[in-house]
Amino acid sequence: MGMNMEGLIAQSDKLRQLILEHPDYMIAVVAGEEANTGDYSYAFCSKLDVRVGRFLNVKTPYDRKSGIVFSDEDDFEERIQEVLEDDPKCKDMTDKEFFDLVKAEAAKYADGWKDVIFIYADN
Repeated sequence: MGMNMEGLIAQSDKLRQLILEHPDYMIAVVAGEEANTGDYSYAFCSKLDVRVGRFLNVKTPYDRKSGIVFSDEDDFEERIQEVLEDDPKCKDMTDKEFFDLVKAEAAKYADGWKDVIFIYADN
């Protein structure tokens, strides 16, 4: 399979620009399902996309079983809501009390959100 070098060069230029604009951000590489067929330990990827985002860089009780890495605060709150819906302590709460609890739980991890440059790689 031929690689799209023009696309790689454009994304490399974009990555360089993002690093210059955000020198203190972490860099995260996110590989897609098609990134490696399993024939080799490592594979070059022909599709790249780079962008600035945020991710939760702390362990929480809401990611343990699934191994989720949260890169969206709304998704994190949805996961908290899913977990708390099964908690017997929340059974008799009003909607307002429940959603206030979800917000309070999410707020506990506010300092764990980090700015990052994502590199999405796939084939």
